[in-house]
Amino acid sequence: TAYTHRLESEFRSIELLGSRCCGSTLVFGGFRYISLDEQFSSVAVNGQPPTLIIGAENDLYGFELGIDGEIWNSCRGLSLEGLAKAGVYHNDVSASALDTDTGFGGSGQASGSETAFVSELAVTAVYDLRCNLSLQAGYQMLFIDGVSLAADQVPDTGDLNVGVNNADVRIASSLFFHGLNVGLEYRR
Repeated sequence: TAYTHRLESEFRSIELLGSRCCGSTLVFGGFRYISLDEQFSSVAVNGQPPTLIIGAENDLYGFELGIDGEIWNSCRGLSLEGLAKAGVYHNDVSASALDTDTGFGGSGQASGSETAFVSELAVTAVYDLRCNLSLQAGYQMLFIDGVSLAADQVPDTGDLNVGVNNADVRIASSLFFHGLNVGLEYRR
């Protein structure tokens, strides 16, 4: 039987920060919560229901520090801004596996915790359309170390020790997100 594999990731982040201006630079710090959930499934090509579903849920709680400020200004409405932040987090992880294959069948769960590190960098070009309205375009990078990914659980749950609860969860993975961003900012 031929199989196809599917991986879904969901990322959410909430920050509560305090800040202080130091000239044209903003220095900030505070609490951040990050949720990273993944699900890996293996499905038979002939349309059968998934035969293996593996999930990994990461809940990161921690404190971060950062700076945000102007790197360059043309004095003609065009400027370049930079952002850098980093933090240390506690990661509560849970992983699960469900094998619906008639030959094996079963489910398993695992949990654990790990110290995680998160850093974020961004560079943004800003063009002032009016005194309170600007067009922005930039590049952003986010690095997370110390998380659990669904696909990494396959060797441990196997297949995942399906049917064995409280097995070890693999938490030693890193993720790197990056990409372009475009926006319109209105200031009052």
